[in-house]
Amino acid sequence: MNSFFYHLSHLFVSCFLILIVLSCSKEDKIPFADAKNLNQIAEGFVILSLATAHFDNDLVDSYFGPDSLKKKADNLNLPLDTIKLSCEILIKNLDNIDSIVFNKNEKLRLRFLKRQLKALDTRLDFLLGKKLDFDSESFAYYDITAPVYSLKYYEQILDTLNKIVPGNGNLAQRYQSFRNKFIIPKDKIDTVFKSALKKSKEKTYQYIKILPENESFTIEYVTDKPWGGYNWFQGDGHSLIQVNIELPVFIDRALDLACHEGYPGHHLFHTLSETILYKKNKWVEFSIYLLFSPQAIISEGTANYAVELTFDSKEKTDFEKNILFPLAGINTYQYDLYQKIQYYIKKLSFISVETARRYLNGNLTRDQAIEWLMKYQLQDRQRAERSIKFFDKYRSYIINYHVGQELVESYFNSKVSNKDTKSKWQLFTDIITKPTLPGDLMDKGKYAKAEKK
Repeated sequence: MNSFFYHLSHLFVSCFLILIVLSCSKEDKIPFADAKNLNQIAEGFVILSLATAHFDNDLVDSYFGPDSLKKKADNLNLPLDTIKLSCEILIKNLDNIDSIVFNKNEKLRLRFLKRQLKALDTRLDFLLGKKLDFDSESFAYYDITAPVYSLKYYEQILDTLNKIVPGNGNLAQRYQSFRNKFIIPKDKIDTVFKSALKKSKEKTYQYIKILPENESFTIEYVTDKPWGGYNWFQGDGHSLIQVNIELPVFIDRALDLACHEGYPGHHLFHTLSETILYKKNKWVEFSIYLLFSPQAIISEGTANYAVELTFDSKEKTDFEKNILFPLAGINTYQYDLYQKIQYYIKKLSFISVETARRYLNGNLTRDQAIEWLMKYQLQDRQRAERSIKFFDKYRSYIINYHVGQELVESYFNSKVSNKDTKSKWQLFTDIITKPTLPGDLMDKGKYAKAEKK
């Protein structure tokens, strides 16, 4: 017991929170609440997150904050249960802050910080052995649950694909055979990807004028990963973008990856978070990005929406047919059919969420989950197996791509005309430079657990 209080006291001295904890009962509001109180608790959040990362290699996706906070986290050497108790005390202190004197931005910051701490608390529960069902976990981490589509919904899409995919054999065989015509040769992936990145950057810079002059990225090509691409933000406006080339990379992925991982996706998201929210606003909680938190659905949702924002249909077609396809040495004579087929394939994307839900809930075995992905999403076995590895590692994170994109698209459709490009970019910038939570973008009825027909 004495050891427990020693660790607890040690933590709160390190976080500058001991005075707050001692001065307030559970029923009291913290007197004279101001930004200083939030700064102290925000530092505590960062320290606890970094301390938790000693037990969880996946939690902290990037940290570019003060070295002093990392040193404090490293020196704490606290057990998980003490970190969790400390997290709960920080949450209680946030609950007890009287925000009546806060301005609008401070209130948004308070709300965001509280939600981040609750997500961290959920992750600590998981690390301590408490596992939630898929929907409960996704809501606890990301503030949202994925809609359920009936299998009939997917079967109708597959029926349509069965009519338009050319060739011989069953649908999966015909689709794979047809799609293989659009593989980027390995020796041309770098050229094609860099061209796509250059174009997406040019388009982004037409509308985003607040990127720091030193922003930059490095590209690496990797294998043996459970994902297709990853942005590792390094801080100071720099990203390491990794592209997984273990499996074939298809030509339609070039712009997707460039926009998603680069501009105006993750690289822009993290760079502006660092520039505006951390450095300009001096909100230290934005110097750390937790993978299992509401930030993720905003980050992935805006990144998945990035192609649609950056290129209208004609621009995308012209750039792919006139630039990317020739660079890859791919004939464009079946371009229109390929785009039509991929349009319907994307409509099947939610089956990966449903597969993960049933698999992680124990309603599908690993082999059954692989078969589902092969049957309902027309994945080949290698990609299906990679998807399962992703589910095993990141669990309900899969919702952030598909639900996140749908969330962002619906929000844009409700706020601005699709033809008003300038307003769309401004809205996009507002989302990623404020403490945005999923509920800010949400049509509450759309994400109820009703079955979709």
